[in-house]
Amino acid sequence: MVPILLAYLAPAIPVFPDLWTAVSSPDLDAFRRLTALPGGAAAIWAQVIAWDLLIGQWMYREAGRLGISALLMGPLLAFTILLSPFGPLVFLALRTAKRRRPDRKGLTVAVPGQATWAERRGSSRSGPWPG
Repeated sequence: MVPILLAYLAPAIPVFPDLWTAVSSPDLDAFRRLTALPGGAAAIWAQVIAWDLLIGQWMYREAGRLGISALLMGPLLAFTILLSPFGPLVFLALRTAKRRRPDRKGLTVAVPGQATWAERRGSSRSGPWPG
């Protein structure tokens, strides 16, 4: 995590007074002035990406808990990084549908030879899935 934080601090420190003004007293003109500064837009962009990654992590873990297929979640996570908050809204609708019909198989895509996230829970087999 430290390299990512350092990557954020690099553009944020030189514009910190303007960054602090923009976030402590939110005002559209303050954000416009900040994004016009060299490094200002990068500081805001890095903060937005960090938020997207946090939301994406929650979505990933929640999908694993619900047994939603990684084949469905991969594109949805990419969509979230590119166009949040649209991605989380789609995920919340998906989660609601999954909760209303927990026995429904349509949201879990079976891949031959691969277990779903729910099936891998408790498995000692290593892999990219939460366990």
